Amino acid sequence: MFIALGLASAAISVPFQESASYAPASLHPASATFVVQFPDLQKLIEAFRTTGAVRMLEDPDLQTAIGQVMAGEGADPVDPIGMLMEQYARAVDRGEMPPLLDYLQGMESASASVDFAGGDVLAFVQGIETAEDKGFFVSQNLGIRFVADFIDEPTAEKVTEFLIEAIGEDGPRGMELSARALTMPEGAMGFGASGIRDWTFVPSEAGNGAGKNGFETTMHLVAGGKRLALFMGNVDSADYVRALAANTVPSPAASLFEPGRAAFKKAPAAPAFELFLRPFVEDMVAMNEPNAVPLLDIAEALIGPAASLAIRGGHWRMGIDSGQFVLEGIHDPSRGGPLSGVIGAQPLDRSALELVHPDALVTSVTSLDSKVLANLIQQFATEEDPTMLDEIEERFHFRPDRDLAAPLGGAVSYSLPALTSLFSAPNVMGAVALRDKEAFTKGMDGLMGMAESLGEDVQLVRDDYKGAMMYTLSFTGDVGFSVPGLPFDPASFFKPTFTIMGDRVLLTTLPTHAKKEIRRVGKLADGEEPPVHEKIMAMGDLNGATTVGYADWPQFFGMFYTQIKGIAPLLAGGGDLPINPAMLPDAAILTRHFQPSENWTRIQDGKVMQYAKSSLGTEAFFLPASLAGLFTVGTRFQGTEPLMVEAVAVDEVEWEDAAEEAPEPGSPEALLSTTEESLVDLDVALTLYQYDHKGAAPASLDALLETSTKYPNGYLESDALPMDGWGHAFIYAKTDEAYRLYSMGPNGVDDGGAGDDISPR
Repeated sequence: MFIALGLASAAISVPFQESASYAPASLHPASATFVVQFPDLQKLIEAFRTTGAVRMLEDPDLQTAIGQVMAGEGADPVDPIGMLMEQYARAVDRGEMPPLLDYLQGMESASASVDFAGGDVLAFVQGIETAEDKGFFVSQNLGIRFVADFIDEPTAEKVTEFLIEAIGEDGPRGMELSARALTMPEGAMGFGASGIRDWTFVPSEAGNGAGKNGFETTMHLVAGGKRLALFMGNVDSADYVRALAANTVPSPAASLFEPGRAAFKKAPAAPAFELFLRPFVEDMVAMNEPNAVPLLDIAEALIGPAASLAIRGGHWRMGIDSGQFVLEGIHDPSRGGPLSGVIGAQPLDRSALELVHPDALVTSVTSLDSKVLANLIQQFATEEDPTMLDEIEERFHFRPDRDLAAPLGGAVSYSLPALTSLFSAPNVMGAVALRDKEAFTKGMDGLMGMAESLGEDVQLVRDDYKGAMMYTLSFTGDVGFSVPGLPFDPASFFKPTFTIMGDRVLLTTLPTHAKKEIRRVGKLADGEEPPVHEKIMAMGDLNGATTVGYADWPQFFGMFYTQIKGIAPLLAGGGDLPINPAMLPDAAILTRHFQPSENWTRIQDGKVMQYAKSSLGTEAFFLPASLAGLFTVGTRFQGTEPLMVEAVAVDEVEWEDAAEEAPEPGSPEALLSTTEESLVDLDVALTLYQYDHKGAAPASLDALLETSTKYPNGYLESDALPMDGWGHAFIYAKTDEAYRLYSMGPNGVDDGGAGDDISPR
């Protein structure tokens, strides 16, 4: 996998080639289901060098860290791109993989299309089902076209030979390959003495190799041997080949791109691709799993434009601008799904942006139509049981549609503030605008009555906190859960809490998170407007936007990485780790080349327009595996044996016995465990402090209690410093390198870190 990243990254070292004029969509019909074109591959390769992933891999500090992990402290830096390219070159020399990089470097532009039954994807899918019943694949409903322009004839020939060989390797699927010569189309322009060169293959199911049941593939080298045209399935290529040679083919698929280009206006600095996709996912899901259709709307709301591309289709283009990937799209609205019109159908106003937590690293806000939601609840309930809502009102004195959905306002958001500790529940916070507080309170009280009717296993408890009404849901008995052996109770991570607070309803994972938000809002002076998210407001003109999103993933994952690095010894349970965490690079080295992501959605002239900008493109799928592969390979240079894990049958584990082995409260083991956990908390908090102060440690541990915009409750998320298991303060001292931290141990005597003193693992 990391070789694939190396191929893409190493291509940046190729001298920039001026791209010839490109004939977009030169072969592709207007009925195509899918059309994609890569107008200038060499310019794209050059721009890829400016992206965050490549700049990170070229960072001297990262290369130094990789060298230390692989060969020990003081080792020479290691260039990961160079290392991956050496592996690639050896694989090519051994014949284990084709020279894909050479092919990429020699390609100027490319385009492809897939035509499913003249654009009717559902008819094509039904045709496949028919073909399965008959035992062969009917190719008349499928046509595939691919065109690529190369810098010279030898490169085009090599790619053609590679494709011929690749198509001929269908043996494992029971396919047979036959070939026959084609007559050169009449009037076609040739080159040299051989004219247009054609190859035709008919891979077919065993026993069905005749004529119409075969999946015919033809390839043609035209335009002086520098243009490759490949056709598969139901494509009459003769006319196309003649026109390709003359470069006179009309561009019927160009009409698919014209409306979007007029709406996009400004082209990206370095275009990556442009595509058109007819919507079919929604219909296919509805045909196979009707109940899953609402999940498409939810996925689109949470993920953003990338999900819309797959679900809604339409016209999309991606490019690289100032090292960031820019994705733009225009498509039709949802075609009547169950949640259609509930979210993202109306423009947002400024008050909607106030729902976003001002310190959120990851957030999104979208419009909400509570009337449509109420009607949807009423429709579903009536279809299930016409008397359901009336029975709920008679028994519990509320109706979900009238008292929970209808009172809501016009916007909903979710926010994920800074990750402060892996040993506490993440502060994932949802907020919904509230129009009728009294009605919604009535609905929540009725819901609490429903919970009480379920018995003691489910509890919904109401609590008035500083004028805000909190409803906390908890699960006990058979509904609850626990996992022995973990240093925390998983059930403590999730106690959903609904809070009615002024003009909004909050949904938090724990009641403590709700109380923190209540205190934050309560500090505002009378008449003072709530603060809005500065980074969202800096995104520019958001007038008309129905959804707005922002995500500082570099900072979020930097904090996550820092904490994992700090607690790795604890997670290892005292065992040896394959890599010394202290030798791993700092989070700043891995994140400083990446920028936050942002996206928005608008509805314009009956079309949905979407925009997203991010430092991460498709290489993000390969990056983690690439770095993990390098660091894992590095352990072999240190002489470390591969980590072996014994398989344990789950049904052999005695969970009750495991629970009984937990240390008794107050026992020496429990006091030691408390001390070690507090040391981890302090160590992680100190690392976060250093992360924010350019590597400098604080003068004293009291600095960890100081609040800031980023950490409103301090680095420790506590009002006081922890004590060790025996009630003693921890010993801390700032040093030239970093700091020293330890407990005086059971005897309460400071032995300078020796004796029975306990240091972080």
